[in-house]
Amino acid sequence: MPHYERQVAPQRIQLGPEQVTPEFPWYHNCFVRITASGMIGSGVVCTGLTPPGGWGGWDVKPDENDWPCRGRARSVLGGNLANRYCLIARFGEGPWFPVGLGLALVNADPPTSPAGRMPISLQFAVNRPHPEQTAAGDHQWDVVIDTYEATPTGDLPPEACAAIASQVPDIQNYARDACDRVSASNHALQDRTTAMEIAFTVAGVAAVGLTLVALPVLVAQEVASNAAERAAVNAIIAGLTEALRGIGIVGPVLAATVPPLAALATARSATTAVRSNTASPVALTPWGRIVVVALTILMIAAFAVAIGLALSLLDVGAQHDNARSDWDSTINQLRRYLDAARACHVTVDETIPTCAALGG
Repeated sequence: MPHYERQVAPQRIQLGPEQVTPEFPWYHNCFVRITASGMIGSGVVCTGLTPPGGWGGWDVKPDENDWPCRGRARSVLGGNLANRYCLIARFGEGPWFPVGLGLALVNADPPTSPAGRMPISLQFAVNRPHPEQTAAGDHQWDVVIDTYEATPTGDLPPEACAAIASQVPDIQNYARDACDRVSASNHALQDRTTAMEIAFTVAGVAAVGLTLVALPVLVAQEVASNAAERAAVNAIIAGLTEALRGIGIVGPVLAATVPPLAALATARSATTAVRSNTASPVALTPWGRIVVVALTILMIAAFAVAIGLALSLLDVGAQHDNARSDWDSTINQLRRYLDAARACHVTVDETIPTCAALGG
């Protein structure tokens, strides 16, 4: 049983020698098991590190010709979708197919196939645009490949069938764990968004309070100017929200941070108010000065907290996507192992877990 270990990093996907396995037999009832782990930096800003399953829920469409693996990879895998920045492979010069966290592959070609006992190699890469160009990402995935040759009588190797039967329960358990991580990340994303909205609301209320304190000395022209600025900012925010929703993996997360930013439209008025408060009749009294200082501190602190929470949403969003990616990739892996178990005629639990956190 040949055993190979390879490292796949995004800046080395020009299909150099470090990503090609030694040749091995690949004919009827030969078996290959691939296992991948680790994280890479895709080189795309604000996406965090990416597991071998790529960006969960963001598959490459059939007409996106810049990507080496797109649409449904019908050869070998029976229709699995290819995610962006997932681990992909191909036999020899054949078509690319998604690997993700791992696969079990049985060669089901007829025994009379012209390929006979022709040796073959596996090539690995990152599914990203323009693979002929050097990538800007970093880190690496560690890939382990075990190959099993068919028996002299042409049957599946018994040790491969034993490996399949023993690994199916582990994959099912890993899928359930991935679903739990999806659920936890859903709650974390919702809680972080709620806390951010509360912080922006508090900051906005404090800014409005400062403006009201300063109204006695604000001239009408400045009030009108501030109102026009707020209207312009609100229009920009509305357009930005819609635009962000169409941007890849981080779009929905970034879009969620934009509506609370409407409170920033009040900041210009608050700044003017703070300057005007020095002459405001309210601020001339001791208690008035305490109110002005307290509102100013509250506004600054709330804005700082809200902006920090908005930035942390990117990390929470990346964790959510990685959990979704692990779920999708594990279910694909389980289906391939079940196919291999049927080819081996071994009895295994064929339950495919569902995930309520993903609506099924």
